[in-house]
Amino acid sequence: MTLADDAVSPPPPTSPPAGRRLLRLEVRNSQTPIERKPPWIKTTARMGPEYRQLTQLVKDEGLHTVCQEAGCPNIFECWE
Repeated sequence: MTLADDAVSPPPPTSPPAGRRLLRLEVRNSQTPIERKPPWIKTTARMGPEYRQLTQLVKDEGLHTVCQEAGCPNIFECWE
């Protein structure tokens, strides 16, 4: 398998569900290949001691935060 093989996924089927025509947007989207992000773009969140302490404090006090409820991907940066 080469990088080019992994970069583009096969197009979705262009046939509509039974009894329905494809919309113009669906036709255009089916003709555009979906590209995967390169592996170097992904990063691992660092959970330092300050983050762990603050998470435990929030849990112990029975608090709820917008960051946690929304599943914010930057919570590690803000809480450090």
